[in-house]
Amino acid sequence: MYLLTVVAASFATTALAEIQQGALGFNYGATNEDGSCRGYHDFARYFQHAKTLAGTEGKTFTSARLYTSIQCGNTSRAEPISAYKAAIDTNTSILIGLWASSGNDHYTEELISLSIAETMYGDAFVNLIIGISVGSRDLYRSATSGQGADAGEIVGYITRLETYIRNNLPSWKAIQISHVDTYTAWIRPENAAVVKAVKWLGHNSLPYWESDK
Repeated sequence: MYLLTVVAASFATTALAEIQQGALGFNYGATNEDGSCRGYHDFARYFQHAKTLAGTEGKTFTSARLYTSIQCGNTSRAEPISAYKAAIDTNTSILIGLWASSGNDHYTEELISLSIAETMYGDAFVNLIIGISVGSRDLYRSATSGQGADAGEIVGYITRLETYIRNNLPSWKAIQISHVDTYTAWIRPENAAVVKAVKWLGHNSLPYWESDK
């Protein structure tokens, strides 16, 4: 599945031109198909391969959307995902994802990992960020299985991220924050507060199941 993300943003980074044109890229999970953790070499290989795909009619896939900021199989709880270093080395822009369906303690570690990543990589990392998504399909999962996060939780997490950036990552203040969810989640009245809280809407399109939308 690939992702076309248009972000309404106006911050001065090297990713700005890509944001204005629409960022074309893929979604990348933290694990491989066999369940093993993806590491630096896995991400670097995928990012590089995405730029050289055949049959793309001149389009270049130069962006990566992530679901978490924490490395799978991490040795420390807030270890930044190795995709960040791979993105720097392959000049791949990043839509950061913060996992929002595992409770407050885990979300705190997601936030801390951002500060650690900035300390480790500096502007080489920050200049590749095209946005931050607080969660992915949490509203949908909450409504269908009770295993996601509801609107109040997502709004709370967005507020915490805004406060964290203001207090700990001031150079990130213009980076636009969003949430990604399904069409069916976005149109539910009980989720209207999330729509108001974000700077742009992230939409998971599932054509096979939503052919009538």
